[in-house]
Amino acid sequence: MLDKDKTKEQLINELGEMRRKAAEARDCRNEAMELERAQDALWQSEQNYHVIFERSPLGLMRFNSEGVVIDCNPAFLDVCGFTRERVIGSNFGVSIKDEKVRSIIKTSLAGKTAEYAGEYTSVAGGKTAWLNIICAPESNSKGFVLGGIVIVQDITLRKKAEKALWDSEQTLNGILAACPIGIGFTAYNRTMLWANQSWLALFGFEDKKQFLGQSPVSLYPSEEEFERVREAIYPFLEKGQVGETDTKMVRRNGEVFDAHIRMSPLDALDPHKGVIATIADITPRKKAEQEKEALMAQLVKSQKMEAIGTLVGGLAHDLNNMLQIIIGYTQLLLMDKEEDHQDYPDLLSIVRTVKDGADMVNKLLMFGREAPLRPVVLDLNHQIKKVVDLMSHTLPKTIDIRFTPVDAPLFIHADPSQINQAIMNVAINASEAMPEGGRLAIQLTAVDLDDEYCAYHHGAKPGPYVLLSLSDTGLGMDERTAARIFEPFFSTKEKGAIKGTGLGLSVVQGIVEQHGGHINCRSEPGEGTEVDIYFPAAQPPPKFSKQRKMQARARSIGAILLVDDDLLVVDQAHRLLSHAGYPVITAFNGSEALEIYKSRKEEISLVILDLLMPVMPGKDCLTELVKIDPSVKVLIASGFSPDTHLEEEIMRFAKGFVHKPYNMPQLITAIGSILNGND
Repeated sequence: MLDKDKTKEQLINELGEMRRKAAEARDCRNEAMELERAQDALWQSEQNYHVIFERSPLGLMRFNSEGVVIDCNPAFLDVCGFTRERVIGSNFGVSIKDEKVRSIIKTSLAGKTAEYAGEYTSVAGGKTAWLNIICAPESNSKGFVLGGIVIVQDITLRKKAEKALWDSEQTLNGILAACPIGIGFTAYNRTMLWANQSWLALFGFEDKKQFLGQSPVSLYPSEEEFERVREAIYPFLEKGQVGETDTKMVRRNGEVFDAHIRMSPLDALDPHKGVIATIADITPRKKAEQEKEALMAQLVKSQKMEAIGTLVGGLAHDLNNMLQIIIGYTQLLLMDKEEDHQDYPDLLSIVRTVKDGADMVNKLLMFGREAPLRPVVLDLNHQIKKVVDLMSHTLPKTIDIRFTPVDAPLFIHADPSQINQAIMNVAINASEAMPEGGRLAIQLTAVDLDDEYCAYHHGAKPGPYVLLSLSDTGLGMDERTAARIFEPFFSTKEKGAIKGTGLGLSVVQGIVEQHGGHINCRSEPGEGTEVDIYFPAAQPPPKFSKQRKMQARARSIGAILLVDDDLLVVDQAHRLLSHAGYPVITAFNGSEALEIYKSRKEEISLVILDLLMPVMPGKDCLTELVKIDPSVKVLIASGFSPDTHLEEEIMRFAKGFVHKPYNMPQLITAIGSILNGND
């Protein structure tokens, strides 16, 4: 029947039926979507479980209510040494050989969690390891046990570490017992609790029972000295630091001897837990000091360039080139600024610093010559920074040099070159004690030495000092060797060794004493060495007065041929000379300079020539220039100081020499002297 033939009532009924079916369809679709979402959530949950289970670093294994393995992760297979085929389907409650492991599986099937830690030998391959095993039941909502899960952690490495620690403690106890240095352990109130055999022998005791639980006051010549040692050391212990002092001590037979006592807290955070003390008989060292004093003047003269001999030549040239670049560009900046400009004082500081650096290099080059002491007021903190840079070029790369500068300047009155030599000698000595590499620590401290300290340290006078400490992690020395290290020609090297003369530390002591200071050394076999150098403190130097800017001009006679392989040196020298009114031609090696001179010698009035260059050295270039033009005027400008023979050979042809780093007035003066015929 067509819709047009239907009554209104029929059409309304059909429309209602269609709406009902549509609603049913929507309900079905919603149910389908809910089902799909539930399936997705279940799938995602299973995926999450799978990821966690499979990637867990702990070994995981699941078994059913009969003990049959139904799943395990890779970590479980790796820890236990199984294959997956061997594990899945096997009954661990029956097949496991270890009764304790079988027991915890049975316990979990009974509904309880069980744990086992111990050695375990796997079924496959007989692999034995220390395992920590936790076995927990898996139950349904009604509490019925469906199976269990095993969590396995390999703790073999931890067990080995525990055994290694125990072995280490036993070894340490053996070392302490056999150590030739007297070592004691006391309560914070100084009551004796323990001592090694060397300590007993040092004081003449036969048994520890003779002194344990007692105060060591009887080991000192007087109660006053006993108290003085406490006052000298315990302030350091309170800070968690090491304290030490020289003192007099008494053996059981009444013999008095010189001793060095060093104490450190057992726990730096809580010194009241106890104190470790080492005592060394330094009587032979005290007697030897008087003999060494008479030889010291000769030793200082005998020491030449051992500390830095291999460094001076080429390094001096490179350093001076760098200093030349710095001072040259700084002077260019100064030319463009008035004295009241805000940057002017800073630029002058740079110039002064470059001059200090140049002075240091020059003094290093003069180390092999005899020269009187030239003391100045210097900041030891700043000076050591320079020496550390030299060490980085001299010492093996396996030596870790650590210097922590102090915040405030520490001034002493000293010859910088001598101070450098002393520090380098100690550093080289330390590096040779660390053939496999190690750490060299350098520290500075301001200290005040009192009468009591000076009474037990030869050469020390009361007053303010700067303490320079250099400590290494090297082989160390026994007491007998350490007592002789400042003797002339004493060396720990084998006879016939090439390195060293046995004078290094003797010269250090001579330099230190020449400056009014004194030096101490502490060392233990296998524990490294520490050298403490005390320099009398000095008053700060007067502030530098403001320098006036120097301006220099020279009349142009002809072009200057500037020859140097360093682009920055050429650039700043070109600008300085141009500013002074000279036309400049540049060349970057000797060969290029010769070609330019051949074609343009009529317009060149002077050649400024570096000595160390690639392609053709300056010496060869100079020789060829003279062949081309015997009347050529050459000014040598180099950071390299030639030896006597080479200097004579060069200066036969050159008209002058300026040493890098030069400033503009020096350069213009040298040029003017040559061009005006004053050579």
